[in-house]
Amino acid sequence: MPHVFIMSSARYLVTGGAGFIGSHITATLLKQGENVRILDNFSTGRESNLQAFKGLPGNVEIVRADIRDLEAVTQAAQEVEVIFHQAALASVHVQLQIRCAHWKSM
Repeated sequence: MPHVFIMSSARYLVTGGAGFIGSHITATLLKQGENVRILDNFSTGRESNLQAFKGLPGNVEIVRADIRDLEAVTQAAQEVEVIFHQAALASVHVQLQIRCAHWKSM
């Protein structure tokens, strides 16, 4: 496993923390006993990815919000020393589906 530098007693924010990569970053931090806040809108992230956090020694807080919501991001970033920005739509196909759904609802 690659070495991960972890600041002692820091609070971390992982955007996209319910996604594949974000959930693995979160699990690694929690295993070290760290405090982690996740910001995710669950458009592509999965609730099932959060199950891996049960029983880990750290503390996790989940914020259901979109990174396009400036107020939510600003609030989630309060008292945070490190941000791992993993929130993104990884698939062009998913991006087009979401974009088309928005166009249809206009």
